[in-house]
Amino acid sequence: MLKATIEQYPCFHFNNSVLQITEPETDALLAINELLKTPLFQYKQLTFDEIIRIEQALNENL
Repeated sequence: MLKATIEQYPCFHFNNSVLQITEPETDALLAINELLKTPLFQYKQLTFDEIIRIEQALNENL
């Protein structure tokens, strides 16, 4: 299934067990992300307070 998904999107190249991504498309990343053992990214539901804390921490590091 992973191989079929990779073949559907021209931004993916698979060489020697290494997945290379050039000029990634959102649809392509979403499609392949679900099939990887280690996802490229994950969605997480946050509370409003968590968002505020993250924003404050980012502003402190500017």
